[in-house]
Amino acid sequence: TWFARVLLGRFYLDTGHYPEALAEFELALKRRGEATDAFFSDRPTLRHLPPLYYWLARAQEALGVADAGKNYQQYVALRADAEPSDPLVADARARLARLGR
Repeated sequence: TWFARVLLGRFYLDTGHYPEALAEFELALKRRGEATDAFFSDRPTLRHLPPLYYWLARAQEALGVADAGKNYQQYVALRADAEPSDPLVADARARLARLGR
C-alpha cells in the first residue's frame, strides 16, 4: 500500500539505508493519488501526503541530491500555517538554511 511504502522509507532512512529510502519515497510520490485513500475509508484525505515531501528531502539530502531543497520548500509551503505548529517545519527550515536556500 501507499502508506506501507512511506513507513518502509522512514525505516530505511532511520537505519541509514538512504538509497532504499529514496527509492521508496520516490515511488510513494509517483503514487501520491493513493494517499487520498491510504486507509480505504469512506472519506478521502490528503493529510498524509505533505510529510512525504519532508522525508523525501531528508533522503535526498543524505545522498547529496540537489532537489532536497525544493522538497523542503514544498513541505514548508504546505505546512507553514499548521495548528499546532508542526515541528518538522522548523526542522525543514533549519535544513534549508544549512543548504543555503
